[in-house]
Amino acid sequence: MRLLSRSQEKLVPAWQERSAVWLGQGLAIAASFATAFSGTMALLRWSPLQWAIAPSPPISPAVADELPANPAPPPAAFEFMLTAVGDSGWTRSHQRINRYQQGFRRAYFQFDPKRQYLGDLNYLNWETSVGIQCDQFWALPTDKTFAFVTHPQELRDAIDLGFNLIGLANNHSFDCLRSPEGQGVNQTLKHLQDIQEKASQPLVFSGVRQSSQVQPKAQQFSLPNGQIPVLMISAYVGGDRNYCQKVICASQLNRYQALLKQHRGLRILALHSWNPASHAQLKRILQRSLQQGLIDVGIGSGPHIAERVEIVSTPRGPGIYASSLGNFIHPSLMAQPYNLMLSSRWSYQPDQQQLKLQSVTTLEISCTPSTCQPRRQKLLWSQRNSSDRSQS
Repeated sequence: MRLLSRSQEKLVPAWQERSAVWLGQGLAIAASFATAFSGTMALLRWSPLQWAIAPSPPISPAVADELPANPAPPPAAFEFMLTAVGDSGWTRSHQRINRYQQGFRRAYFQFDPKRQYLGDLNYLNWETSVGIQCDQFWALPTDKTFAFVTHPQELRDAIDLGFNLIGLANNHSFDCLRSPEGQGVNQTLKHLQDIQEKASQPLVFSGVRQSSQVQPKAQQFSLPNGQIPVLMISAYVGGDRNYCQKVICASQLNRYQALLKQHRGLRILALHSWNPASHAQLKRILQRSLQQGLIDVGIGSGPHIAERVEIVSTPRGPGIYASSLGNFIHPSLMAQPYNLMLSSRWSYQPDQQQLKLQSVTTLEISCTPSTCQPRRQKLLWSQRNSSDRSQS
């Protein structure tokens, strides 16, 4: 039997002490691991086949309220109809006192007894000032000078029928210089403000303003199928510096280009000329505005006879060019057998702010001083058959 040396005997107690320390530390680590493992096992159930995650504890109502709800689906695209007619009003030239006679309303129901021709948005060019009394007109009456001031209730009747886009910039915007209701355009503005305040539906008046600093504003229209923002600008191709302070003139359109370009709904530019030279300018402005993608619809008036309606390419898709729609209901205008009512159907995707022309129809109208009569209706263009560049 081998015996330990004295030096080896001295080493045994020290080795035993270190082993005891190591053993104690190992047992402590094992105990900690067992505790942690037992906690994990409380969250897990074991079977011979699989490990399965235990059900999560229920979420408290307070925490549930903080969780994001399911996102709502984007609004669907919807369709709407825009119609447009030409020069309108209800008055006689140089009539000092206007008496309301329901003239426009009666004449319209003779034209459209069932109101089948109007759409969701309906434009007309109101070629008169608005007021009840005029003490001084812009010129004395002759066979070549005309001055029109229409009773405000006649305009209200047109609005009640469905006309909600009213163009007011033309060569008759300043026909009354002096009236107890206001001087010049202020007379019209006073009545427009009263009509707007009492209107139960969205409405756009464009073409006259308190000052040249007033910017056109977009109007949100709530239609049966959805909402569409509309920006319409009515402007007169003519006028001097004084005239254009309160009437929007074509010479000022450059300042509205950014506004038109940024708008993501329907954009309409309606211009009125007063002679052949200004009408040629009107055509150039409308064509250029469409080509540059500033507008979707360009409407002209002034010659008192309809001209062509054309579908043109724009950066945002097909647009409408109508250099003149001729006359509509106006007792002071001469009989005109060829006028047009323009009807167009559009689709709008609110989520993408995307507008698309779907179809264009024209209705030929024959007008006398008392009323208008529908004639021939024609489908001019349809998205389904859009390979051809159509015109009327």
